[in-house]
Amino acid sequence: LRLGPTPRGDRAARHLTGCEVHDGVAHVSFTHRLHDARDLLFVPVLPAHLFDGPTPGPDHLEWRKPVGLGAFAVTSWTDEELVLRAAPSSIHGPRLDVLRVRAEGPDAVEQLLAGEVHVVVDVPLPQRPLVAASPHALRVRDPRQWWYVAVDTQHPWLSQLEARQALDTVLDREALRQTSCGHDPADRLPACELISGPQLPSSPDYDRRLRVDDGAAAGRRVATPPTTPLRLGYDAGIERAAPGLVAGLVAQWTAAGVPVVAEAVPSEAWSARRDRYDLVVDRWRADASDDLQPLLGTGGRHNVHGWSDPRTDELLATWAVAERDTDARDAAHALHAHLAEQRPLLYLFDLDGRSGMAASLRNTAIAPAEYYTDVDGWELRP
Repeated sequence: LRLGPTPRGDRAARHLTGCEVHDGVAHVSFTHRLHDARDLLFVPVLPAHLFDGPTPGPDHLEWRKPVGLGAFAVTSWTDEELVLRAAPSSIHGPRLDVLRVRAEGPDAVEQLLAGEVHVVVDVPLPQRPLVAASPHALRVRDPRQWWYVAVDTQHPWLSQLEARQALDTVLDREALRQTSCGHDPADRLPACELISGPQLPSSPDYDRRLRVDDGAAAGRRVATPPTTPLRLGYDAGIERAAPGLVAGLVAQWTAAGVPVVAEAVPSEAWSARRDRYDLVVDRWRADASDDLQPLLGTGGRHNVHGWSDPRTDELLATWAVAERDTDARDAAHALHAHLAEQRPLLYLFDLDGRSGMAASLRNTAIAPAEYYTDVDGWELRP
């Protein structure tokens, strides 16, 4: 069997050592006791004979056919739409014959409002008022996205810690949040919240807001800016999710004396080109595992600029092998503080996910970690 190429799948591959079934009971063994061992059991799995070589990346078509006994089977799956048909069994009794699902996209919400799809998984911020004002429903879904700027620490100017700190401290995050998220201070459940580091369940609010200010950065200037403009790259698709964010970053850094040139990259070319830039605007959505090794560890799949730091690796390893929750928490706190000092990533804010649900869908529940965990009870009514 091959484990799915996700952060949780990577961690499971490192620590799962075997599984034996006796009298209908599976006995799973690990390298040692782990504080999150139960989470590692929820990974996509495919038969190894499907692949001649290494496990393919997360975009490989075969991962769209995982082994499982869910309530639905895939009828068709494109980059734009997923169509599921009911697959009744002794375990599941789905109440829908067909479920049509759209991811994010420029016309996804229009299709929901026209009754052409049942679900839009990610409704962009600018279109959420349209759904909220319609008979359809907006449902909060986790996990939230962390938005950040990845810094190339091998760049001559950015390799200096003082330069990275200056680039970070001149940012007015409150202004960025107002521009790109339309933040309402009176909102008790804001879609967008400021963060100062990786937002882990084991990092309480007081810890992950260490460096967040309320706009005091306005008017600051960088004493020794770079002699040539920094190149900032981003996936053109993020403009739908956080409009104006890139323009706001460029404007603030330019006003602080740091020349920055931004370049939008088409979404289909982003994965291949994102490591060509000095600065990268990106977002991270962790799965049920809090493992940050793929994002920040040496050789991590999503470590865009190849950040390699012994202390970061040490803390990631300490967290990974922790047997108790308290040990994992302490390692997460130490990692947060270290990243706040070194700034390989400049954290901006987190943004919740909200799905659009057709008014005819009833009894819907979105599980925090797995979107369709409780889909059995979903049903259609006129």
